[in-house]
Amino acid sequence: MEFSERFERLRQVLVPSATNPDRMVKSADFGEPVEFFGFLDSQSSVESSSVGREQVQVSATLFVSDLSVDIRRGDRIRSGERLWKVLGFPPAPMNPFTGWRPYREIRLAEVVG
Repeated sequence: MEFSERFERLRQVLVPSATNPDRMVKSADFGEPVEFFGFLDSQSSVESSSVGREQVQVSATLFVSDLSVDIRRGDRIRSGERLWKVLGFPPAPMNPFTGWRPYREIRLAEVVG
């Protein structure tokens, strides 16, 4: 992609469960960030307010041309001060006639407030 931006993928570290040490659970800490390049396409933002709380929900799609970047459901994507959560399983559409995969399409959500 000619006009891409730098992003970081953050993934929560797995630790043994406090109640069952044989089971691994996600901790509140993130591992080392993985840097990659992509294009962010903002979809929509919705403001909502209730008694004592205001928030903005932003949805976006991130396109990554490097298919080797490991991005999974639940990962966080950071660019500057913004932090999005990966929604669903990121597909990599394929041309059924040639097998060509141009990019990975990653749906993101950000909640502020």
